[in-house]
Amino acid sequence: MTRLLKVESRRFWIRRTTWFVGIGIIASLMFIAFSSYSSIATRADVAQFQAHREASIQEWENDREANVAQCEDTRFLREEIADEGAIEVDLPDLDQDCTVNPYTVDSAVWDEQTFVYDAYDYTKGISGIVVLGVLLIASSLFAAEFTTGALGNWLTFEPRRLRVYFSKVGAAMINTVALAAAALAVFLVCLWATYTFAKATISGASVYWVQLGWLSVRIIVLAALVAAVSSALAALTRHTAAVVAIAGIYLVVLDLPMRGTFPERSPWLLSRNVEAFIGHGTTYSYELCTIAAKGKQVCSEVERTISFAHSSVYIAVVAVVIIMITALVFRRRDVL
Repeated sequence: MTRLLKVESRRFWIRRTTWFVGIGIIASLMFIAFSSYSSIATRADVAQFQAHREASIQEWENDREANVAQCEDTRFLREEIADEGAIEVDLPDLDQDCTVNPYTVDSAVWDEQTFVYDAYDYTKGISGIVVLGVLLIASSLFAAEFTTGALGNWLTFEPRRLRVYFSKVGAAMINTVALAAAALAVFLVCLWATYTFAKATISGASVYWVQLGWLSVRIIVLAALVAAVSSALAALTRHTAAVVAIAGIYLVVLDLPMRGTFPERSPWLLSRNVEAFIGHGTTYSYELCTIAAKGKQVCSEVERTISFAHSSVYIAVVAVVIIMITALVFRRRDVL
């Protein structure tokens, strides 16, 4: 089995598809990392914003009586407009306290951005690019052998089909770990370089570094599982396009509509569990309606949690079922 894994790993890295898609993944991640420069709030930016905010607060306080009187007048006007059924968005809200300085209430507090804090959100956001790239690489690795007829020739040298099957699925998983780790490393280095160039703060509490590390591990594990499932589906359908179509149809026709129409079923949807796995848990909400006294319907929003343990078991079961069903089919079906 080790010999077969070495052969399949060599095939994984000599294929042009692996390099083309891999370079595409890394190029996309580098572009996202460097593009973050325009949105970085440095210490100087925060200081300038705070100075402007404090000046606005002081200016309002210097003319407090006039500002309060003006607010009361416009508030009275809004009450009259509201009574007539009209809407005027430029006037103060009816529940606004005119004696409170609006710059101390409505003005956003702009905090300095720190690399280790932002890197977590950025890394979580780019996980979809890594997963999609892995799906294309792993599915094409197996499907191409059906197209070229190489699989039939290979089975004449190694007739034990299950060993061949699991060596291909295993090689896709193992080598995907290296590919995903390299892509994430390049992304984080580029993001760090961008924040360093912008003179933003890099360090933070150690807990955030630990969270970033575990997030990267979860993305790599998910990429490996996606590679295994994609490879298995390629063995079942014999075409890369079919694997991509299955994934797309599931998301567009079943998963995403179910999230909107039946949100209470979210714990059993793949996308929600992937979200919970990457984020180490997630929450979802839906409207729950009950019949109260006198037949009156009362509705309230309910929030539920999908735990990391639940999502891990769910994804593992789905992966094992697909891989084993495909193994049984591959063992019996003609490969030509």
